[in-house]
Amino acid sequence: MDKIKVFDNFFWYSLLAFGLIVGGICFLPSLLTSYSKDYNFTATGQIGDTIGGTMGPFVGIAAAILTFLAFWVQFKANEQQKVDLKEQRDRAHLENFQNTFFELIKLHKENINELSYYKYDSKNVIKTENRRVFRAIFSEFLECYREVKKYSNSIDPDSYLLPDYKLELQTVINKKNIEANLIELSIIDIAYSVTFFGLDNSGLTILSERFEKRYNNDYYSKLLLYLSIKPKRESEDYLAIWAAINKLKFQEFQNLLETVHKLKADKKTYDEGISALGNALLSGKYFRKYYDGHQHRLGHYFRHLFQTYIFLDKSKDLNDEQIMFYGKILRAQLSTYEQALLFINCVSSLGMKWELKYDTKNEKGQSTGLISKYNLIRNLPGNNFTGIIFKNYFPNVNFENDNE
Repeated sequence: MDKIKVFDNFFWYSLLAFGLIVGGICFLPSLLTSYSKDYNFTATGQIGDTIGGTMGPFVGIAAAILTFLAFWVQFKANEQQKVDLKEQRDRAHLENFQNTFFELIKLHKENINELSYYKYDSKNVIKTENRRVFRAIFSEFLECYREVKKYSNSIDPDSYLLPDYKLELQTVINKKNIEANLIELSIIDIAYSVTFFGLDNSGLTILSERFEKRYNNDYYSKLLLYLSIKPKRESEDYLAIWAAINKLKFQEFQNLLETVHKLKADKKTYDEGISALGNALLSGKYFRKYYDGHQHRLGHYFRHLFQTYIFLDKSKDLNDEQIMFYGKILRAQLSTYEQALLFINCVSSLGMKWELKYDTKNEKGQSTGLISKYNLIRNLPGNNFTGIIFKNYFPNVNFENDNE
């Protein structure tokens, strides 16, 4: 607690000046009587009258000094009370912030503890829980990313992007100094969206609605068809079909998808003019698709984490140093795979509001987003995921490996 000194330097300087003035006045009787030739002040009565008349004001002055001292002490007491009340309010605000902040962290941990994921591995069903779920989801994203990249062999952004969305992405790239190109951004967005929503009927509907505003229909519709063919490992018959498709040369693979896509649009389930592989795809038999979505796992997790950082970033009860301190505490709760998924989420259209479409100020007063301000992906290992270079997307993040 800050204490205000009652008798500070200002007081002593003021009192010294006041004393000098009073001291000067005290010499006035002597000055007034020493050089007078018209009056004889040898008589006691006259001397008394002179002293009484001249020193009376000084008694009043002394009383004024005492009154001034009392006023000064009271003034300083009031100033101390103001400081104490401000500190009390600040402590109350900080306590309220801390209570809310740590409750949000508690909810973040509860969200993680509720996660579970059953996945078929070889001949067994493996249950993954808690933080390990993020590793499983991230592995699925990388698989999907490689498959989307394999399918997307054009080097012309117009082969993928609609003009308006292309302009929107280019604006974001220029504003945030991103070094990645439009095609890589698109591939990451598509792969993560498929991993997030899945490819069942509801997932395909959501993806189609999202993609039709961003990507060329001829590109994304065939791509989704290709990805939706991939079965889970327990669907052995369809695994053989998937393996056969992946053995085709690229042009054969494209022709097969185009043919099946057209026949499906005509609602056909069999056609004598196509291969057995094509008819197997047309048959429409039910099988569990490999990408069955993680929206129910990740949706509320990322929304809660985002709102927690917004709460921190917009707090008016903390100074910049305190904000960064609590930001580090929250970042420390994120495992490496949580940071990896956060990185992918924020690069995709689902999470651009974290960084690419969010503006705040860092400690240096520079315009930035939440990821860069709080170094939220600082602990990612190495410098890339299968060619996705972190620094190309977040040049202002101080990665741990930058200091090695």
